[in-house]
Amino acid sequence: MGADCTSQDLKSNKTGLHLAVQEGNVSLVDLFLQHPAAPRLINMKAHGHTALHMAAALPDSVPRTTLVRLLLARGADPSARNLEHEQPAHLLPPGPAAEQLRLLLKTRRTARRPSPPS
Repeated sequence: MGADCTSQDLKSNKTGLHLAVQEGNVSLVDLFLQHPAAPRLINMKAHGHTALHMAAALPDSVPRTTLVRLLLARGADPSARNLEHEQPAHLLPPGPAAEQLRLLLKTRRTARRPSPPS
């Protein structure tokens, strides 16, 4: 018997993964993503935001790049949209560091699309 890692806070709808991302805690995010429920957890939304949305919106002072790459590697959907119809790439702040992530998110989004039938 134990806690369900997909449980969501009643007020914010955030899961433990959302909270770990919000705090920039790479070790805890990695731990959540190793859990058998990770495939369900990775794209859960809290008020429209996935963990990837939250990671993309983090300031430069936290390991944003590491978190975004980790979430993408574990199946986060870069094409998911929040309530404002924004994708994670739209939440990145301006600047050269964010441009690399924006390109990565765009590349992953394109790679996830099914190819048209021949």
